Amino acid sequence: MNFIISTLIAITSLNFNFLLSNQINYEDYLPSLTLEEKVGQLFMIGVFLGASDEEIQPYLTDYKAGNLYFQGKYWTSAEQLRRIKNFQKEVKIPYLIAQDLEWGLSQRLSDAIVYPHNMTLGAIQDLSLIEEMGEEVARQCAAIGVNLNFAPCVDVNTNPDNPVINARSFGDNPENVSERGIAMMQGFKKHNLKSTAKHFPGHGDTSLDSHLHLPTTELAEAHLQPFRKLIEKGVDCVMVGHLYIPTTDQDNPASLSKSIIDVLKNDLHFKGLIVTDDLMMKALSDDFETRALKAFKAGHHILLFTDNQPQTREAFKRGYKALIEGFKSGELSVAELDKRVAKILAFKSTINVAPTEEPINLEKSYDLQNRLYRAAVTKINDFPLLAPIQVMKECNDDVWGNTIIFAGSPYKLKRLPDDRAIVLCYEKEGVDQAYNAIEENSFYGLLPIKQ
Repeated sequence: MNFIISTLIAITSLNFNFLLSNQINYEDYLPSLTLEEKVGQLFMIGVFLGASDEEIQPYLTDYKAGNLYFQGKYWTSAEQLRRIKNFQKEVKIPYLIAQDLEWGLSQRLSDAIVYPHNMTLGAIQDLSLIEEMGEEVARQCAAIGVNLNFAPCVDVNTNPDNPVINARSFGDNPENVSERGIAMMQGFKKHNLKSTAKHFPGHGDTSLDSHLHLPTTELAEAHLQPFRKLIEKGVDCVMVGHLYIPTTDQDNPASLSKSIIDVLKNDLHFKGLIVTDDLMMKALSDDFETRALKAFKAGHHILLFTDNQPQTREAFKRGYKALIEGFKSGELSVAELDKRVAKILAFKSTINVAPTEEPINLEKSYDLQNRLYRAAVTKINDFPLLAPIQVMKECNDDVWGNTIIFAGSPYKLKRLPDDRAIVLCYEKEGVDQAYNAIEENSFYGLLPIKQ
């Protein structure tokens, strides 16, 4: 009897919603799905703050879109929770609910606590703190119903002029990036938040923004290493970037290249879900039908049409119809479709579905925020910490302090005077902790990039 009671107590201490989400094997639904429903499972469409549920519903009912991405920067936790609950209500197969939350919910939610960007985390030497941040982000995601995070970003930022990765990277050392990406991912797992390593095969050595242009790069082990390491540790998904790698495929960007995805599957032995970057990005020049067809032929499981553009909905419809026609005509293999949809459904059998509805910001959330920023504070040189102390967020000519607290990019350090103490806190949220570090004359961070 005591054993039974103790077992019941242990069970009830777990997340009950998580248990419920694992009681259904959605893969068993595959034989009953129509072609249209199967194709819908391949697509993820954007939910925009300005669009009502009624506007989005036809794309779910008429075009069977099986996954949702919450787009935009000004959601509140209450509004997003309400809409996710509404979408998940009474669906036969739950939606993957995804967001880009690389530095936590504040990347998309206006009322969420602000955690450090990856470059700041790159300075932290205590990896358990980064894992703790991943755990807290996962708890907050579970509270509002997000079950898939398009993070961590494990691009190795070897180009200081990179306009799109930069502070989103843990740094320019592949080993450091790998360690921190793994720590973040392990934290996600503690509340069953699914993880995504991006942007394969590495967006760090580029000088163009793939939202606007198609960057050219090369397949290099330094940039593959973090993906290899995270795959070994069980990352759930990999997002393939819009990158031109002519030494591997002269005709297609990586996101539409079977040759690149074969590297991911055959050389790196990745068995999870493969996700496109947003197929609305201007790096791509094909029409929308061709993008969808090429993405499926390349080997993707999930195709993103998520950007907040007037033509995004029409692009999704055109891509969806192109795949339907491709399977009907025999251009695309229905057997391969079944294989990929089976994997998606099996994946959905493991996700959190019902939100826990806990508050997103707890006292421990703020305590963690302080400890993270404190652990990142880095003293750049050996000059004495003398008053007056000047806080700078940008490099300028008006330098009057004997000690400078720089709350900006470490790539700009060379523009600062080299004849006084410089303390780097990376972001404005870390300034108070930089003052504490100076007062205590105690610094834990190490510069995450070469100088």
